[in-house]
Amino acid sequence: MTPRPPSTVHSAQDSATVAHVLAAAFDGDPLFRWLFPGPGHRGALERWWAHLAAAAAVRSDAELWHAPDEGSAALWYAPRGLDPPERREAASSDGAGGSAVSFDELVAELVGDRIDEVRTAFAAIAAAHLTEPHWYLAAVGTEPRLQGRGSGARLLRPVLERCDAEGLGAYLESSNPRNVPFYHRLGFVVVGALTLASGAAAMTCMWRPPR
Repeated sequence: MTPRPPSTVHSAQDSATVAHVLAAAFDGDPLFRWLFPGPGHRGALERWWAHLAAAAAVRSDAELWHAPDEGSAALWYAPRGLDPPERREAASSDGAGGSAVSFDELVAELVGDRIDEVRTAFAAIAAAHLTEPHWYLAAVGTEPRLQGRGSGARLLRPVLERCDAEGLGAYLESSNPRNVPFYHRLGFVVVGALTLASGAAAMTCMWRPPR
C-alpha cells in the first residue's frame, strides 16, 4: 500500500500526534538529554513538544507537517522578522493555542533551578540565528522503529521546494552530530557550531541556499 503523502496539521488532535512523534524521535538526543536529565526526561519531552506543536498549529507563521503512515513529523517557521522561535514563543502572550502557560514559564517549570544555565544556552542559540529571511526548520523526526526509510527527507521536500521556488534559504540547528550527514544530503552546509553549558551540549548551525 502506498503511504499517504505528508500534509500540514491544523487541529489540536493532530498536533498532539505530532508532539508524540517528536518526543519519541528526540528521546535520545544529546541536547534534550542535557536539558531534561533524569527519570522525568520523557515526560518533559512530551510536554515541551505538546506546547510547541499546539502553538504552531494555530500560528500563521508556523507549519506542522506529518506523515502519518511513516511516523515522521516536522515543525517549520516561515520568514518573519528576525526572531527565532525561542524568542517568539517566550514573547507570545497566549502561549500554546490559548494556554495560560507561556513557553518561558514551561521551561522554568521543567528545568527548575537550572533555569539560568538553560536561558544562557537559549540566548546563545538565538544570538547565532541568521538574520537573512529564511524558512527555519525547528525540528524533524521519525519514530525510532521507522527510521532509516527516507521518510524524513520526503517530509521536508515540499517546504524545501517552496524555498527554491521563492528564492529563500532554509536554516536549522542540529542538536545531534549523527544527523549532520542527513542534512548535507538535502543541500544544507555547516555555517557555525555552538558549544553550550560548558560543553555539556552542542549545536551545529546549517544553512541551505536556494537552488
